[in-house]
Amino acid sequence: MVLTEDEVSIEGHVLNKEKLIAAYRELDPETTEEISDDGVLKLAIKDAEVEIRKRQELKASETVKVVDEKTEEYFKGINTADKKYVPEIKEILRKYSPQAILDPSFDFNDLMRWAKGGDVEARVKEAEERGYKRGIESIKPKTPVSAGGGSSGTKVVTLNESEKKRAREMFKAYEKEEDMYAEYADLKKSGHIK
Repeated sequence: MVLTEDEVSIEGHVLNKEKLIAAYRELDPETTEEISDDGVLKLAIKDAEVEIRKRQELKASETVKVVDEKTEEYFKGINTADKKYVPEIKEILRKYSPQAILDPSFDFNDLMRWAKGGDVEARVKEAEERGYKRGIESIKPKTPVSAGGGSSGTKVVTLNESEKKRAREMFKAYEKEEDMYAEYADLKKSGHIK
């Protein structure tokens, strides 16, 4: 509300004081009959402020309702794998004003990308561990090597002394002779070595 000598500005509308007083007296003649022009002006301004607050509150509640609908619609569309990020996104959304969320440039997917980035270190570490385990599994002996005999269901490949010597030459990188023999036995079993 801005007052000058001849005008009153209410929500960007500039009104002539005399016309405002006359309109307010016409609107409520019984109340304003015995009040001075300055008193009527104060009443008009006070009523205008109350009305403005009501409009602002109504608009704010409508805005919040629209934001809630928009947010709910977004969360319904999230795929199952990304549902674990919903609590974090909701926490982030609390920091935004409703007007910011309703802005055309606001993108919920930006929040999803941010939330996913928050656990990158954990996901990288997990991927490294899986890769390490696969690597370890790939170098473990696959075929038991034995001097003879065998358990049911397992084909045991036995190596003679010349084959053992050849296994030690071929698989020098292995620390244990058992692993060298097992790799050689795998190749022999698969038919790659005769």
